[in-house]
Amino acid sequence: TKVVYAGPPAPIEGAPRASEVDRFFRDRVTVRAGDSVRWEFKGPHNVTFLATGATAAPPFVDAQVLNPYATERDAAGRPFWFSGAFPTLTLGADMVKPTPGPTYDGSALRNSGIPMLSSGAPKPYTLRFPKPGTYTYYCLLHPGIHNAFDGMRGTVRVLEKGATPPSAKADRSAIAAQARTAGATAA
Repeated sequence: TKVVYAGPPAPIEGAPRASEVDRFFRDRVTVRAGDSVRWEFKGPHNVTFLATGATAAPPFVDAQVLNPYATERDAAGRPFWFSGAFPTLTLGADMVKPTPGPTYDGSALRNSGIPMLSSGAPKPYTLRFPKPGTYTYYCLLHPGIHNAFDGMRGTVRVLEKGATPPSAKADRSAIAAQARTAGATAA
């Protein structure tokens, strides 16, 4: 099992104290078919793998769409504060709700949910990858400027069973290099 950190595994040297580094560390991990990846959450993040060809649901939805009182008015004919006069956003179901299933092969959505919403330390999220290929995942809490696909994301490259993925030492070196780059960018 390879470990990926959702957020920096340790404070980033050189980054200003108030900065936030929204990245997966190591953002490109390689495993063999049948191996697992475990994401450890170091901030408010989630891990979402879409089904092949699918697009991400919006991370936030207008709660007024679901509001049965949206058309209600007070005695003076004005809308109540909860009737939609003020925009109200809530987290979308695809982000909040974890999906069942211990494996990912590109055929169905897999989502960690938002581990930070439960009490205590966030629980890691683990998936096994039975089929060779390259799979992209996203943090829907940190989409990009244009859409969810140019924001916080990572890839899992799955090799054939007999292939040799990078060593734990190589992974630690890659994480350290990412942290140095993130620190320089934040500074």
